[in-house]
Amino acid sequence: MGVPPAAPAPARRRAAALLLLALFAASARGIKIGPRPAAPPGVIVKYKHGRGAQPTIAGARPGGAAPSQALDPALNLYRVQAPAGQTAAQAAAALARSSEVEYAFVDAYIHIAGGVPPDGQHSSSHSGSSAEGLTDAVEHLGRRLAAVRRPPPPPPIRRAASAPSPRPPPPTPVRRAAVSPSPPPPRPPPPAPVPAFVPNDPWLKEQWALNALRAPQAWALAKPDSTSVITCVVDTGVKWDHPDLAANLIIATPEFKAAHTDDNGHGTHVAGIIGAVGNNGRGVAGASPRARILPCKALDANGWGLISSVIECISLCRSRGAKVINTSFVMGDLNVPLKDAVGNATQAGIFFSAAAGNAGDDTDVYPYYPGSFEFPGVVAVANVAEGDLLAYSSNFGAKSVDLAAPGSDILSTWIAPDFKGAPYSKLTGTSMAAPYVSGAAALAIATSGGTLTNAQVAKYLAASSRPVAALRGRVASGGIVNLEQLINLALAAKARADAAKKAAAAKPA
Repeated sequence: MGVPPAAPAPARRRAAALLLLALFAASARGIKIGPRPAAPPGVIVKYKHGRGAQPTIAGARPGGAAPSQALDPALNLYRVQAPAGQTAAQAAAALARSSEVEYAFVDAYIHIAGGVPPDGQHSSSHSGSSAEGLTDAVEHLGRRLAAVRRPPPPPPIRRAASAPSPRPPPPTPVRRAAVSPSPPPPRPPPPAPVPAFVPNDPWLKEQWALNALRAPQAWALAKPDSTSVITCVVDTGVKWDHPDLAANLIIATPEFKAAHTDDNGHGTHVAGIIGAVGNNGRGVAGASPRARILPCKALDANGWGLISSVIECISLCRSRGAKVINTSFVMGDLNVPLKDAVGNATQAGIFFSAAAGNAGDDTDVYPYYPGSFEFPGVVAVANVAEGDLLAYSSNFGAKSVDLAAPGSDILSTWIAPDFKGAPYSKLTGTSMAAPYVSGAAALAIATSGGTLTNAQVAKYLAASSRPVAALRGRVASGGIVNLEQLINLALAAKARADAAKKAAAAKPA
């Protein structure tokens, strides 16, 4: 009897991925996994000279262009709807041929980067909270399986905007560009013991992360108030009437609240990690217990969103004066419009705290965006569990992940009763680690009197991090966020700025 021929390698890889996918799904204990939406119908277009000239897409209504919506007018970025009877790829190809268009790309999806409930904790009510862990795991499997017996990759080829193509080969690892010509600030000497400020929030003992960050000691050093700094949370929205969040959310119109209400839970959880109201006798405390949080909904109830929606949110955050943007979402492909939007925001002085991702990948080899963008003021954050160990699912990178923060078994605000019958929940992932860095950054900027730039915040976070042997060679700083030491550096920066102002005022005219 003849032996059946072996299945082609791609088929074997797909079968293995599907098997592991099934095993992962079975381990999710009934948690609903949000499906990825259908292919997006739109195109992201960057015009060379604003929107005055409107190139016609073949097949659009006679004498006009397809309907468009401004995403970021400062960058001339617009979302254009594909005409009836055309695919988005066909519309992108038609637009790219215009002399008025710098580029045109089919809109793409991005997904939340973390939020898997701890073992045995949650029911199927967590509609989107495990989708991102599953998605990251499958993406990780695809990358690993595709790498088996693969010949050396060819040189990178510029991808045409007119049609999809396979993922480009991993880029040569590049260390994020130095944020300034000056050397990083020296680690401050061990300070004298500082009494901790312990707020009266009843579940503070459940928040192991705050002690790991030395947050109570930081709060004793400086007033724990970052209301002068707007922190923008680009996510699934927020529960506006949450009793432990409402006081720290921006004042908004009913229309804005309706458009940015959380129907997933992820965004509310992230917002609480940054700035749940502290010392109010209820629930939990955020890293910055008095914060000013601007939520912007870019992701849906299942944790998926369009790049165009993310760009729109970044533009909104910038226009509202945000100094910090939290991005607890990831994608594995380099996206040019997203890169332009993030780069433009960093040039405007905005600091980004980005989740590193939850696939256990080395992002020096397999980058995840936006954390892997090489801009000063963009920090990628890994997840450590209690005991300072890198979480098994966390991405890492000796050059591309800047530092770590607590992200496992994190108690924060939620959209429905869960933890002890109250609207709080425990989740795990780099999505939970990134907002601790966002809260720390906002508190540092406020403590410095607004003197710190986004690049200085990134530098000070690394310089003040608490060294951990298990993180050496896994993250660039080799350590975990140390909020106490960061605030010491921010206070020193404020003192220098105040002294410089005093000296300038004393000079004769």
